[in-house]
Amino acid sequence: GHPGIGQGTPLFQPAVLILHGAPGLPSCCIEPLAVSLCGQAGNTCYVYDQLGCGLPNAHSLKQGISDLRDVLEFLHESLGESEVHVVGHGLGGVLLMEALIRSGLWRREASLELPRVPKLRSVCLMGAPSSTATLRSEACRLFRRARSEVGQEEADTRFWLRHFHSGADTLGEAHMRAVWEPWNQWVIRGWSLSRDEVAQKYVAATGGVPFLSLRGEEDFVNEECVKAWRGVGDAMSSRGGGASSGGFREEVLRGCGHNVHLADLSGVVLMIHGWFLSVELPAVHPPMPRSSCNK
Repeated sequence: GHPGIGQGTPLFQPAVLILHGAPGLPSCCIEPLAVSLCGQAGNTCYVYDQLGCGLPNAHSLKQGISDLRDVLEFLHESLGESEVHVVGHGLGGVLLMEALIRSGLWRREASLELPRVPKLRSVCLMGAPSSTATLRSEACRLFRRARSEVGQEEADTRFWLRHFHSGADTLGEAHMRAVWEPWNQWVIRGWSLSRDEVAQKYVAATGGVPFLSLRGEEDFVNEECVKAWRGVGDAMSSRGGGASSGGFREEVLRGCGHNVHLADLSGVVLMIHGWFLSVELPAVHPPMPRSSCNK
């Protein structure tokens, strides 16, 4: 926690844990967001390298959830972090939602003892798909469109720059050719969460904490891929609003692809910082007005 520095600043600020996506890359791909959030918002931010650099399959997803629990227990028991916002980017968001909805990471056990993890304050997904089948279908459609626009030879580059990379250089050229072909190999086959399942389980799994779904306008994880997260809004509505500190929000950043935090770092930090404040101090910082760039 950090001491308040003025009116409207929490006396105690929850930690932030960010789960990276970018299969095949370590947490360095998300560090610019962590560093900027720490500087702007003042929250202590944590990242960690997932085993296999987040390359997902049925086994590694289960292992990833176990590792996430270990990280959260370490934050709570060794570092004294009592509360946490959790941010999941891309397939890091898949890991997070599987852990929340189906593995009960924050659900009270039958003994009514609280889990040995920090209290969950909010969930933020950045370009996280709710179905890997829909993700692949939409990515293939967008690739075919790129191929029709510029031809086969330049289609990989067009897809990368428009839907994934968005002009940022942090990830390097190594992925410029790799982003297309490995889909069959590294996307978890058959994984999905439906809107109904999210609506039925989210409140019991999390206590109904506020939820922000954020993506880039040109992200291949497009609107079709994230519709199921609206089940959180359904759940909040069914319990009478349920969260005075923001409930459920969707935001879209114009001109950005999958790596919104690289294409528009300041915009993403401003949005997430405002979101944290609306959760931590709802009386002082009411929920953000809907962004003009939101679809």
